[in-house]
Amino acid sequence: MNNELQPHKRKWSKDSQGMSGQSRDFGRRFRLPALACVCLLALCSRPGLCAQAAKLIDLSADLEPVCKQAAMPALGAAVICDGRLCAAGVVGVRKYGSDVKTELGDPFHIGSCTKAMTGSLIGLLVEQGKLRWDMTLEEAFPELKDTMHADYRAVTLTHLLSHRAGLPQMTAGFEPITREQLKEILASPSPASQRRRMAEIVLSHPPVRKPGEEMLYGAIPLTAVSTIC
Repeated sequence: MNNELQPHKRKWSKDSQGMSGQSRDFGRRFRLPALACVCLLALCSRPGLCAQAAKLIDLSADLEPVCKQAAMPALGAAVICDGRLCAAGVVGVRKYGSDVKTELGDPFHIGSCTKAMTGSLIGLLVEQGKLRWDMTLEEAFPELKDTMHADYRAVTLTHLLSHRAGLPQMTAGFEPITREQLKEILASPSPASQRRRMAEIVLSHPPVRKPGEEMLYGAIPLTAVSTIC
């Protein structure tokens, strides 16, 4: 393979149902959802990787139509092959209304993309036989059997990862966690202990919806999942 920056030759197109078969194949091939692949761009912000990017396969042509279709200001992606950065690209502008083009070394706020990272790591642990998709909270937290609300005991990893566990969204506050409990959590010595205490408190309260019936997007399901690990 030529080491110079190479345009990726896969073409994108739209059909009457949205993305073409070729486009869907690209997503399956790299297993990178369009809105989550910005997570990997953070790797390109590390010292030395931008210089290395001059020798990579350029994914910009693949990203351009996705960025436009989703009406995003910018989109970046990277592909890791055997632990080595082998392809990368970035398109768009640094903010809406600006003409300043985004660059490969620009940092991206990855925000809730860490949920996708957590889910991917859980998938690896399932493949290794260390966890199961149908593992219940009662199995995962036997030490909480006396404090966990009964309605949560049969909730599975699948429920948690699909945001169907009935857990509170916490988009406008931390209920059912009280102000005093929040101070206690923040005073915990490590992020791991903070997550565990938060899950402990929330799981002691009744679900806000019947588990398995409704999607309620939030951070707490993934907090509980990460605590299991």
